[in-house]
Amino acid sequence: MNNLLAGTGIATVFVDHQLRIRRFTPAATQVVNLIQTDVGRPRGHIVSNLVNYDGLVEDTQAVLDTPISEEVEVQTKADDWYLLNIRPYRTVENVIEGAVLTFFDITEMKGARDALRESEALRRMAVVVRDAHDAITMQDLEGRILAWNLAAEKMFGWVIPPGRVTRPTSIICPGQDGWCVGRVPPARLGGVPWPARVRCRPRDPTRRKRRQMMRREKGGYL
Repeated sequence: MNNLLAGTGIATVFVDHQLRIRRFTPAATQVVNLIQTDVGRPRGHIVSNLVNYDGLVEDTQAVLDTPISEEVEVQTKADDWYLLNIRPYRTVENVIEGAVLTFFDITEMKGARDALRESEALRRMAVVVRDAHDAITMQDLEGRILAWNLAAEKMFGWVIPPGRVTRPTSIICPGQDGWCVGRVPPARLGGVPWPARVRCRPRDPTRRKRRQMMRREKGGYL
């Protein structure tokens, strides 16, 4: 049985009714500070490597008293995540002789789940920005417009194709490129929103037509 448990690579700890350690697998030493001489010692005397979780003894005792299995996600000081499963330990005669604590490594699954949750939050934020009635623009540190929402397109009359980066702020704020470039670093460092008043000018749809007519009159090319 010991060889079988050790071969699984799963951190497992067995305790009796007095919460004294009966046996454990080598993988359990990564979660709980255990050495072979700890067998027979009360679980409460052993220091765990878990953070933000101090209910291991209480939860184990609750499983022995009920007996109802318990599951909780725990994190180690090494920033690894485990699913702790506490179950009654039954003999072949169906007699409860203690509890078995099993730690399943879910670090990768936890990271993927957090990334998915963050991606979902960003998606919802993107929908809010896209459908907002206020004009919202995103600019780089050089004052170039990277993207804006539909309200900005309607307000300023410009359409930025996806992936187009080279659009200076002068297309909407003529002569005020330096205003944006000078304001971005302080906002980036402080992280505090800052109000400002700036004069912007929407695109004149007739300007291009007038310019084309002037070129024709001068014999130029379109």
